[in-house]
This record gives sequence, C-alpha cells and structure tokens, in this order.
Amino acid sequence: MRLRMGICALAAALLLSALAGCSSGGGADMSAEQRLAQAQSGLESVTTNLTMDPDTAATTLRAAARDFAAVLQSDAQNTRAKFGYALSNTLIGFFDLTSVMPKNMKAPLLQTITAARSRGVFPDAADSLALLATTALADGRGRGAVRDVQLRIASRTLDSAKIALPYYEQLAAAADSGATLSLRLYEGGRIRTVTFGKADIQLLGAGAHFVTALLHAAVAFNLDMPGGTMLRPLPVDSNNNGLLESNEYLIGYPFLERSNGAYLTQFLHYLRQACDLAMVGADMPGHATGPHAFLDVSNPDTVAMLDRLDDYATAISVASSASVSTNAIFGDRITRTIALAKLGQITDLRALLPTFQKHDLTAPGIWPDPTFNGAITPGIPQGVFTLYYADLEGAY
Repeated sequence: MRLRMGICALAAALLLSALAGCSSGGGADMSAEQRLAQAQSGLESVTTNLTMDPDTAATTLRAAARDFAAVLQSDAQNTRAKFGYALSNTLIGFFDLTSVMPKNMKAPLLQTITAARSRGVFPDAADSLALLATTALADGRGRGAVRDVQLRIASRTLDSAKIALPYYEQLAAAADSGATLSLRLYEGGRIRTVTFGKADIQLLGAGAHFVTALLHAAVAFNLDMPGGTMLRPLPVDSNNNGLLESNEYLIGYPFLERSNGAYLTQFLHYLRQACDLAMVGADMPGHATGPHAFLDVSNPDTVAMLDRLDDYATAISVASSASVSTNAIFGDRITRTIALAKLGQITDLRALLPTFQKHDLTAPGIWPDPTFNGAITPGIPQGVFTLYYADLEGAY
C-alpha cells in the first residue's frame, strides 16, 4: 500500500510539473497568488456564464487547470489550488464525454434535465451544476471527429481526471478541519458564492469518479467512422432471413471492436467507487450550512434528493453480483441476477445491437441478447427499452 501511494504521488508530481511548464500565461514573474487568482477567475467564468460556447468553456478549463497545477507545483498543500485543479479536470472530462455522446442522445438528456429542474429535483446550488450540464450538452459543437475525441481522452483527459481524484478525499478532510472551500456559481438567476462542507465534497468526489468511469467506457470501443456515420450506405440481408442483423447494417471493423479490455475493468472499478462515495455523501453529516451552503439540508426537497441518490447508489454498488427484484422497473415480478462484471467481458459491441425487420425499418429493433452478455439474467423484456433504425441514422 505504501509503495502504491508513493507511485501515485510521484505520478501526480510529474504530471503537475509537466502542466506547470505550459501554464496559461502571465509570465514567469507572476506570483503564486496572482496565478491562483487567474486560475480561479478562469474556472468561475465557466461556472457563472452558462451560455458560454462549449468549446470556449473546455479551452478555458484547460488553461485554469494548468494554472492550478503551477500553483501546486510550488505549494503542494494549497487547498484552494487543489479544489480548483480537481474540479477543473472533472469538468473537462464531462465536456469530453458529451463530445463522444451520440447527437440524438443529447436532446432527450437535455429535456430530462430541464424537466427535472422545473420540478425542483435539483434544489439549491445543485441546480447550478444541472445548468452547467446543459451548457456541455449544447448542440452544434465543432470539436472534431468522435475518434479524435476518443484519442484525446485516452492520451490526456483520462490521466488528468484520475490524478485529480485523490484531491477530493484530501479536500473533504480539509473541510472537516475547518478549511473554507468556495466557488462562485450561477444560481436562481444570480451569481453567488457557494461553500462546501465535508459531505458536499464527498458528493463532488462521487461525481468525479462517475465521470472517470464513463471516460473509460467512452474509449473502451473503437468509434472510428471515416464517413461520419455508423451505417452502410445500403444494408444487405446476407443470409436472406428477412432481418437485418448488426453486421448487415453497420460499417466494417474495427468499428465497435473493443480497444482495450482494461478500460471496461476500470469503468466498473470507478463506477463502484462513485457509488460508495455517493452513499457516504448522501448519508453523513457535514454538509455546509448557512446562506452560502451548497445544499440546504433543512429543505425537504434536498433530503428527498439525497435519499434517492442513496437508493440508486446502493443498488448499483451491490449489483456487482447479486439477485435483486426488478419488478419496480419492468413490472413483471421477476427476480433477476445482476452481474455487472459480465460487461467487462464484451469484446464486440455490435453483438448487442438490435436486429431490424428488412421490410419495415420503422419497427422497433429486437434485442438479440436481452441479457447483455449475461449482465442481467433473465434478460430484460423486449420492448422495455426500444431502439429504432432511425436512431442509428441520426446518432452522429
């Protein structure tokens, strides 16, 4: 354990040193306090300007992360720099995730967040983070081909996201010891300074681990589409069975082949860590209080939100291999075994994609393996989750 901690510390120091060497400007004569102020200003320009173009926001966050890294290089215990560095890299990861996401997934997700906000599902300053998500989901970004974004995630974003994770634990301890951690956020039509307690940092850490998990999933399979689409110009029913199977309508390999099995293993690892942190952050005392609190824990809506988060996190955390009732989801009174580790054994995503009727492409697809490689048995009922051919046509 001590050796592993030493290696992690060395890796963090090397990365911070590299980033410090390419900070966002200001000259070598800029003091650490001036650079910290510049970095904080860059980060808060994103968290307070929710109409900022996503490309500009991502570039601004990268510059802020470099400045925070430069401060940490000279003052490794600077709590404000740790907070800014961790949060900037988590947000960069989230913006990169939305660049990989299929276009026709963004609109429904955006609608879901908007509807949830209108119902008050995200009370207090948590609503600001929901608003920030809508900025990242804005359509029309020109951030390059999906495969280029995958390569950027694998070569740069993932390392920065993972190096930042231990800082959340350090920050939670600092907040518990009385350190003031604050950030300016846009909330309720105004900009205000929000403070974070130990439990609030735990929740941010859970979100950071969840983003890191999804970043691993985003690069686990090859998404190279030279023509900009995943579909053949004309699907071909090669076996003349009246159905179009995935190999008959998708472009050729290596599209959807697994890039690296370790990415899926790491996806599950960070997903479970995210759930564990979410359960702790949702249940434990230690949320900031007062007029600048991140969450108003005296608000019944806030308590209800934390209870839901705890329920979801618990369900996913125990689902590594457990028998659970899924009647609340599927309404069929069947107890299913959930084995998320089976997802790590998938080598070709196209084997899981639906089959379509050759002469009626408007009909919903049929899942060839409703167990999804044995991850849920018995499998999900056909028709619970539907995917249409048109969904694939408009994906990228």
